[in-house]
Amino acid sequence: MDLASLIAAQRFTPVRFAEAYDMDDVDSFLDALAAAAREGDRAALQEAARDLPDQRFATVRMSSGYDMAEVDAFLDDVLAPCLVEHLGGTVEGMSPLERAEWRLNGPGLVPARTGDRYDREQIDRGLAEARAALRGGGGEADDEAGRMRAALAVLEAMRPESARGLRAGYPRGAVDALLIGATAILRGS
Repeated sequence: MDLASLIAAQRFTPVRFAEAYDMDDVDSFLDALAAAAREGDRAALQEAARDLPDQRFATVRMSSGYDMAEVDAFLDDVLAPCLVEHLGGTVEGMSPLERAEWRLNGPGLVPARTGDRYDREQIDRGLAEARAALRGGGGEADDEAGRMRAALAVLEAMRPESARGLRAGYPRGAVDALLIGATAILRGS
C-alpha cells in the first residue's frame, strides 16, 4: 500500500461528550497530505515530516470529534515513520535492524471496542514474537540479516482475526499500517 492509500484508508473512532479533535480539521490535514503523496510533492512531504511532531488540531467537546489518543498514535507511530520511509530517509542514522526495532517497540496501537478491529491478544503476541526474533539469541538467526529474516517471517505469518462483540481490539487501519511499515523496513524496501 502506498503512502497516499495508507492515509486515505485510515479511519478514526468518533467520540461525543468528551474532548476530541475536530473531524474537519483532521480530515483536511490528512487529505492535503494524501494529495501531496499522490502528486509526488516531495517538498510538501518533507515539510510535513519535519512539522508532524508539532501538528495541532482544533478540539471539540459537545459535538462529534475524533478520539485524540487514536489520532496522535496514528500520526506519531504510523504516519511519521511511513513519511520517513516514503522519502527514502533514515531515522537519525539507524541501521535497518534498529529502525525495525524502533517501529515495533513504539507505542501506538490504541485499543477500541467498536469499529473494524483485530483481536488485541493475537496482535500483541505476534508483535512480541517479532521483537524477540529481532533480539536474536537462537542459532542461525544470530547475525543481523538472519534476525531480520526471522522477524519478517513472523510478521508475514500473522493472520489477524477480527475482534468479536465488545471485546477490545486494535483498529485495522493502524495495525495494517504498522505491519506494512515494519515489513517494508525488514525487506529493505
